[in-house]
Order: sequence, then C-alpha cells, then structure tokens
Amino acid sequence: MSDRDTRTERAILGIDLGITGVTMALFDEDGRTRVVPNADGDDSTPAVLHLFEADGVAVGTEARKMMAIEPHLVVEDLPWRLGEADWRPQMHGQSWTAQELVGLLLRKLREDASELRGAEIRRAVLAVPAWYDSARRAAAVAAAQLGGLEVKSLVNQPLCAALGAEVPTRADDGTVVVFDLGGRDLEITLLQKEGEALTVRSSTVRYDLCVRAFELKLRALLVDKYRAVSPNRGTEDEHLAQQVVDAAHAAIAALGHRDVAATRIAHAGVQVKVEIDRDTFGAHTAGLVVSAVGLIDTALAEIGESLADVSCCVAVGRGCRLPNVRRALQERFGERLLLPSHPDQVVALGAARLAVLRHDRSHPGLSAKPLERPRTEDVPRERLDEPAPSTTRAAIGLADGGHVDTSLQLRDATTQDLGLIALDRERQERVIRLIPKGTPVPCEVKGRFTYAYEGMTGVRVEVTEGDGAARDEVTVIGVVELRGLPPRPVGTPIEIIYRYGEDRILQVQVLDVDTGIRRDGDIHYRGSLSEDEVRRATRRSDTIQLD
Repeated sequence: MSDRDTRTERAILGIDLGITGVTMALFDEDGRTRVVPNADGDDSTPAVLHLFEADGVAVGTEARKMMAIEPHLVVEDLPWRLGEADWRPQMHGQSWTAQELVGLLLRKLREDASELRGAEIRRAVLAVPAWYDSARRAAAVAAAQLGGLEVKSLVNQPLCAALGAEVPTRADDGTVVVFDLGGRDLEITLLQKEGEALTVRSSTVRYDLCVRAFELKLRALLVDKYRAVSPNRGTEDEHLAQQVVDAAHAAIAALGHRDVAATRIAHAGVQVKVEIDRDTFGAHTAGLVVSAVGLIDTALAEIGESLADVSCCVAVGRGCRLPNVRRALQERFGERLLLPSHPDQVVALGAARLAVLRHDRSHPGLSAKPLERPRTEDVPRERLDEPAPSTTRAAIGLADGGHVDTSLQLRDATTQDLGLIALDRERQERVIRLIPKGTPVPCEVKGRFTYAYEGMTGVRVEVTEGDGAARDEVTVIGVVELRGLPPRPVGTPIEIIYRYGEDRILQVQVLDVDTGIRRDGDIHYRGSLSEDEVRRATRRSDTIQLD
C-alpha cells in the first residue's frame, strides 16, 4: 500500500451539507485545510438531481440546467426535504425519499473525492444547519450512510464556520455573531468566545431572507430588460425560463466582483444582450438587506445584548458575496467584521478541521508548522467597498489553510426546547419541557412521572421540539414505545431520561423507580426509513449510474 493510499484511507471528509449546495474539504498532512472539488472541478456542488432515466441521475450543475425544461424529473435543494415524512416525489414510476436522493448526491461527491485522492474515503464530519431538528439530523445521517459514508460527527454549521474563520485565534473574547446568508435561509447564530472555547448561545432563522429571494428579484429584472429590448416576444417558453434561471444564478456570482453582469438570452432565433449593474440590483434588493442585517439586532436583543457586546461577526454563505450585503455588514461592524474571501467554503473547511480535532488527534498535520500571516501592507486593496485590510488578512490565512490549535474547545447547545407530551391530573395533554433551549450539549436530563392507568406494561413517549404548552404549539419529532415493563398500579413512579449527544440526536430511556428496571428506546423519527426501505434504497442505489 502506498503512502498516498494510507493517507487517503485515514482521511475524514468535512462536508458542508448546505440547503442549496454541498462543499467538501480535507485537512492534509502539511497542516493545511483544502476544499476538495467535484469531478467537474467545481468547489461546490448544487444540491440538485435530474433523474433523466430510471437508473440514470445527473448531479449538480448539469441537473440544474434542466430545472425549467423537465421540472417533473428535477429535485432541488434536497437537504431542505430531509425529515419530511410526506415528501416522496414520483419519477419514472417510482417513489423516492429525501434520504435516498441526498444519499445519491453524497455518494457522487464521495466517489469524486476518492477518485481525486486515489483511494476510498468512507468517513465524514457532516455540518448541518443549526435549525435542523432531531428528525432532520437523523435523516441526514441515514442519507450519508446510503451514500457510503460513516458519519463520525454531526455538527452545527455556525460552529464550523467560526472554526473555519479562525475565530478561536483572535485575542478578543465576547459575543461572536455568525451571519450565514445561504440559498434558502438566513441563520444568525450567537456564540460566546472565552479564550479558546466557543459555546453556542442562540440561533435565529428566517426563510424569506435568503439568496433565493435575491435571485427572484434578479430574475424579474432580467425579464423586464428582455421585454424592453424584445417586447413582442413572450417570456413563458420553458427554454427561455431556464435561461433566465441560469442567468440569474450566474449574475448573482458576477456582481460579487464586477460592476456589471452581462448575459445573452437566445430565443426564437434572436439573441438579446441583457445587463444588470450593481446600483440597479442594489436598489431593488435594499429592503432585503435592511431586514437581513436588522435580524442581528433582534437576535442580540433576545439574549439581552447589543452591537456593543459583539467581539466579531463572521460573514458566511453565498449571499455574503453580494456587495450591498458586505457594505451593510461593514458599516455595522467595521474592523470587527471577518469576511472570508470564499464565504461559501468556510463551513466545510471548519468541518475538516473539527474532524481531526475530534477523531484523529495523531494526524501529522496537527504538528505542522503554523502558516505565516501576510503583513497588512502586503495585502492589496482593489476596491473601496471591499473588506478592510484586517479582514482581508484573515481571509488569506483561511484560504491558505491555517494552523489548527489542539487546545480548542467547541461547545454546542440546543436551539429548541425538547420535551414530551404527558397527562395532567385532569387527564389533559400537556407539553413538559425537559431540555430548555440553549442547554449545552452533551447533556442528560431526568423527568419524574407516574403511570396514568392501572396495570400499565408499556410507555409511549412522544418527543417534542419547540416552545409551547400544547400539542399544536410544538412539533412531535418522534415516538419511543417501550414494552415489557412490569404491570404497575396507577401512580407508580417512573423516570424518563433524555440523553442528548454532541451530534444532537436524542436517546431515551425509561426507569421503573421501584424495581430499577431500565428500558432503552429507539426513536422513530418523523420521516425515518424502515429497515425494509433502507434495504430497497441500498439495492436501487447500486443500480443507478451517476453523472
């Protein structure tokens, strides 16, 4: 076995499972963290599949090209669907689950990474949105397993973003804001930095303030420009619609580093040049920017703090390439803003670093010499509205890989209340909170209850997430049924034990207090796959050719 094979087999992929795109990274033996491109050479892969045949699937950019032409055979933003029990699209006469489709996406990326490295990669640390509930987290693990990956850790994206942006190496302690403007959501996560320890304090999410909202504005602008030049030609044609989708996606990226984004739309034998400049686009999206940045104040107010308490803000996600978003964040935070040069890669880089910190402490890269930082005067500043030199300097260190400090401590916390549904003295349902929002993980909590009926030999625990006292105010994410308990009279005490691990997947145990008998229960999460479904999905995946 070659040295390269040995190195590759020990590798643990850091995977940013973003809603609209997936990015991979690896921590190498020279102490550098590098993004792993897909087979097309792209650093990120759109979370889109096109099932062009019953056993043929196109992944990523090629799939997105068919969104308007064959929408019934294209599924996009796949991680958004994880944990949704009722979402099972029908394609080519077959029903598909989100776990299976995300598994195909991850299988393709794992194969691409293995091909690039020269040997099989089978392990990964998976970074998922902080707003994912336990059902979505369990579905993400199942999808990765279908894709041939062993998930070593399931981690919140904001923690990985902070690690990827080298927040622990900064001198200032205090509140850290992670501003993640992604394709389908805006997530504001507040961390507490104390020395080399990072602890999650809270997370706030908005689904209407996202890159998709900016793209919809841009599509409308493109259509208006097209109609102005070619007023007699319709805009309902599916091929034209696909061009508008593709042009808007490309223009969003181009406006991050150009004053004008130009594209050509060909329709009915006529080519029309359409241009969108930064100022026009900025005027049409100003309201979105104000609302997005204003959400930071809301998140801080919820924990009783203000902008003055913030030590730094990390701007990540594809939306942070937009100049008006960058400018608004700079105006708010000034030198406290960390704006990486590749904000859509930070989470994957952080996940790759966390992989070796948690699961491979003997990795030779951990003892590699730290990289030298360029001096401020060595950093070119090409535009007045680009990041200040201090933030650019941090971005260059990130792009080069940086050095991982083995004394780093990452402490996650729950982002929603966890509880169960019980009966009160009047036999009315109530939601009992066992683990409050913001509780550091891992944690274990016990709740004392009593048997509600005579001769009970089983317990059914409905696990809830969310803040509320009634069933309709929370989400039942799963059920645990425990049978074979000794028959006991009404009022017999029992304990329900919740264990919440670092991966934020819940384990439940029931203890009969009098006898000491314990029963462990597996949670049947909302939208989870049965054993038969897993076997069928595995067999079907083996027959599918990925492109």
